[in-house]
Amino acid sequence: MSRISLLWNQIGFKIFVASSLIPFAVVFVLGSIAYSYSIQTLTNNEHDKINALVSRTDELINDSILQWRYAFSNMSYELTSDDFSPDALQTWADQQVYPPHSQWAAWYLLTPDGMKYATQQRPEEWSAHHRSVYNETVDSARDLVPTGPYMKAQRGATMTISTSIVSTTGRIGVLAAELDLARLADELTKWNRDPDISMLLLNRELVPLVSQLKLHQQAYNSLRPELNEWLRSRPTASETIATEDSRYLAVKSAVGFQDWTLVYFTEEQHFLAKIRALQQGTLLFTLVFALVMLLYSYQLARYINKPIRMLVRQTQHIQRGNLQARVRLQRRDEFHTLNEAFNRMLDRIEALIEEKTRIEVQKKHFQLKALQYQINPHFLFNTLNSITSLLDLKRTEQIPVVITSLVRLFQHTLNKDKEWTTIAQELAALQQYVELQSIRYSGIFRVQYMIPQELYRYRILRMTLQPIVENAIFHGIQEDQAEPGLITVGGTLLEDGSLLLYVEDNGCGMPPEAVDKLLSPQDSPSQASEPRKRLSGFNSIGLRNVHERLQLHDGAAFGLRIRSELGKGTRVDIRYPAIFIEVGEEHTP
Repeated sequence: MSRISLLWNQIGFKIFVASSLIPFAVVFVLGSIAYSYSIQTLTNNEHDKINALVSRTDELINDSILQWRYAFSNMSYELTSDDFSPDALQTWADQQVYPPHSQWAAWYLLTPDGMKYATQQRPEEWSAHHRSVYNETVDSARDLVPTGPYMKAQRGATMTISTSIVSTTGRIGVLAAELDLARLADELTKWNRDPDISMLLLNRELVPLVSQLKLHQQAYNSLRPELNEWLRSRPTASETIATEDSRYLAVKSAVGFQDWTLVYFTEEQHFLAKIRALQQGTLLFTLVFALVMLLYSYQLARYINKPIRMLVRQTQHIQRGNLQARVRLQRRDEFHTLNEAFNRMLDRIEALIEEKTRIEVQKKHFQLKALQYQINPHFLFNTLNSITSLLDLKRTEQIPVVITSLVRLFQHTLNKDKEWTTIAQELAALQQYVELQSIRYSGIFRVQYMIPQELYRYRILRMTLQPIVENAIFHGIQEDQAEPGLITVGGTLLEDGSLLLYVEDNGCGMPPEAVDKLLSPQDSPSQASEPRKRLSGFNSIGLRNVHERLQLHDGAAFGLRIRSELGKGTRVDIRYPAIFIEVGEEHTP
């Protein structure tokens, strides 16, 4: 999900989606609407065409029925105009040489006495079919009564149309005509020239009287149950009927004797064939359009996203501290303006950083000078205090030696332009200071030097060892110790590339809480001018000065570390980066 969320939040991906999927969706929706509208239009057109066929066929059937009524009416008029004996009825029948209507294959008269009279035939008794026709006609209240269809030898499908003949003197009989359904079919179907529209004329029992099928028998067999269900149970004039294999548009109408049903139907795939072809063409066009839109959207998203990604990478470089790289766009649009403004901002930031660095270097330099000026009066105060002590002890002959050592020390410490020196020179200055203090405190302490000579050419800040040794003499070694105190100055080169010097004494030591306060800036330094017997522990001013100078130069990881145990002594470790100084480079910071 994080990958998807990251991808979705990219502006290039949003542009790609907006410029490809949205137009595609619009085209798809409009195409679907147009497709649905086209299908509806074609269906309506086909429906109108079928309705026109239904109207025309209905007119033909009504015209035929009207002609049947007219023919029956003429014959009825002749039969009711006079009283006919049986022989006269046969004579009348023989005179009807031509059928009264072209669709009639034959006609006959059924009399109440059970006899049948027909042209060029001897009178004969009723058959079972004749009895059925007679009874249905007499019992019916309609003027024309259809019976059938049924199959007639050498004629095929036949249907009987009959009417009752009644005169003022009583019922004469029933006139019946045998309708040749093949002739009726020829008359009804000649108007339907559409190769895909089928027609059925059904009686009350939904038995086909006339059929014009333009589909395979298997398809018709599948459709017929659904068609009968619609005709029996649903009153709608038109319906879309679905089978397992296809769909059909069907229209029905009650015609003729009002118990006949005329049905026209056609398969949807025939009148929708053109739209199906259009659908395939539209689908192909949509796929091509989608591909073009995807390519276009990809190029558009890439065109817009490229400068954004370059700016993002640039900000990542800045986050990692690289302010030198710049974005170069070969274009002249809004992104070029943004790019130029971004580069100018980086130039300004870089200039401000350089200015701030210069100011910080100057500030650091002034801080170091201030610390250096701080330690000089501190050292001078202690030395003058030592001279005062010699005067008090009546040892005036040693005062010139003290002053000479003092002058040499000041030559070492007051060289403002030579902040760095070698360990060898720092040890030489330290020895002058130790000699100066040995005059005052003769026999109280001694100093041993254990720094290997291979370290003599490594650099060290001026006045690093002297303040620490001074604290060991003044505050570590006790005058009432049984043996002279020992101060050891040593050093070694560590594996991490740093240099470790140390000053260790076997004096009185300090409690842990005193050690914690020595290097703290809030610590109030002891007054070195106080009498020796009133001092205990270390004076922090010199130690803190050395510690802060080392950290200003080399970072917070370096400086002093003090370890002390009460009654056993103190050790001060001095750690800073080891840098070897070639001959002539002693004063390079």
